[in-house]
Amino acid sequence: LRRRAGEGSAAALYQLGQVHGAGALGLARDAPRAVELYGRASDLGDVEATVALAYALHVGDGVARDDERALELCRAAADRGHAKAQCDYGTTLYERHEFEAAFAYYVHSADQGFTLAEFYVGRYLQLGLTVDRDLEAAKGWYERAAAKGHGAARNSLRDLAEGRREATKVSAALAAEA
Repeated sequence: LRRRAGEGSAAALYQLGQVHGAGALGLARDAPRAVELYGRASDLGDVEATVALAYALHVGDGVARDDERALELCRAAADRGHAKAQCDYGTTLYERHEFEAAFAYYVHSADQGFTLAEFYVGRYLQLGLTVDRDLEAAKGWYERAAAKGHGAARNSLRDLAEGRREATKVSAALAAEA
């Protein structure tokens, strides 16, 4: 692994960063070294390393916390098709009340089978949040997430079966706001 990393393999640099970050394979945990390796691998185009670097910057693990840079990296990974990054970036947009843009990222993530994004797409469709309300489509997304054990998706399916269209008062208020 070290040899491949020394040769400039982005995947090996990322994996070695994981080892240092976790303190695995007999190495002491070294978060700053992990961040350095993630940065090098990210510069070489490794999207997993970009996500790991974004997380480290977001929580300040091995590096000074920098939410702005973390968000830039998250978006870069999302735009390169990383399902978790797409969902995370969608959530940031949602929290900023940029509902339509958030939905687009959630759909990309859900189309790749990312469970949380499947739930969020179902919620958008159930509530008609910046999209036409479509309870059958919402049910389909909830079923996908519930089949993977997502508890809130199971609850939403039960709500739909019982004829409840609004999942929560908070979600209904957000839908009205959009």
